Amino acid sequence: MTVEIEPDSGSFNVEVRARGPASAGRTDLRARAWVLLALDASARNGITPMSKLRFHRFIYLTNALSPVYDVQAADERIVKYQRGQFYPDLQWHLDRLMAAGLVRIANIRHFEDEDGPWMEADYRLGRPAIHAIERLVALDDMRALSTFLQEVAKAFANHQEDVLDDLILADLTYADARRARGSVINFSQPRDNLSVQAANSFMTITRDPRMISASDRLYLYVDYMDRLHHRPLRRA
Repeated sequence: MTVEIEPDSGSFNVEVRARGPASAGRTDLRARAWVLLALDASARNGITPMSKLRFHRFIYLTNALSPVYDVQAADERIVKYQRGQFYPDLQWHLDRLMAAGLVRIANIRHFEDEDGPWMEADYRLGRPAIHAIERLVALDDMRALSTFLQEVAKAFANHQEDVLDDLILADLTYADARRARGSVINFSQPRDNLSVQAANSFMTITRDPRMISASDRLYLYVDYMDRLHHRPLRRA
């Protein structure tokens, strides 16, 4: 299966082909699909437009919690930046989608603060993205990804607007004081993903763990982050 972007038309071309092992190109295409579906999930839950800062923090949360839904993360590694979560590769894909007309950008602004220079902007889906997303979710794996992203967006949007940007900084894996700024956080090893460990721990609060669904674990963990956000945290 390949999903191709046609820059001139601003659309996706979805084809099924017999191929060998996954290439870097296919990985790139999946990353762009993840970005599109993440923006779609946030929009469906009232979080639109999405600032650049919030976009990267939301993407981080989806990467951190993807094992709860048995979904492969878009990126299993992230550098612990001073400003917070940021994915250079996914920003590149976001910019490519914008150039293709699938994503719109507004309110571009450049500034420098205590965290250094930064370019901020607001992103939302463009009209051509509607058809692209319809074709994506016709594929089983993309539909499963969309379901997962929708659930994370619902749990995220369930909190006050004024705390959303900083809420994800309270994530257990990212806020772990043993990880200094500039270090690499790697989700590929389950023992290092404190976020999933905490989410799955909620299954122990009932006699039958099956009563706590994957969706329940997402909601409970994001609620837990909100409580942590209102406590003083020791930051590395």
